[in-house]
Amino acid sequence: MDRIRVYLADGMLPTEVKEAEQVKKRANWFLLYDEILYECSYTQLLLRCVTPEMGQKVLEEIHEGVCNSHIGSRVLAVATIRIGYYWPSLREDTMSLVQKYDKCQKFTPVQQKPTTPLTPIINTLPFAA
Repeated sequence: MDRIRVYLADGMLPTEVKEAEQVKKRANWFLLYDEILYECSYTQLLLRCVTPEMGQKVLEEIHEGVCNSHIGSRVLAVATIRIGYYWPSLREDTMSLVQKYDKCQKFTPVQQKPTTPLTPIINTLPFAA
């Protein structure tokens, strides 16, 4: 995110050609406003970009803070995005945070998948009697 911030603020690109192209492509999804980097998303207008260290504090506050919800990793990632925060390793950080709590691991729902894939029954003439 630092390379994108520098590119949006000063217009400076990295020296390597591949890296410069990657920064240009990714910079279309970001906006720099009052020295704060935001990501433009599909769900909301702008998500504030934070460092992974600050993001870890946000995750801990959502997961075990005032609400004390102890939700799963996917729901935690979606809740963080809905609140308005973003960082590149959001999904990996939520998975590692939820995995370290024993309470979250004990009471997760068990997957009830069938042992064989379901096969549809096709009726060729549904109204023929």
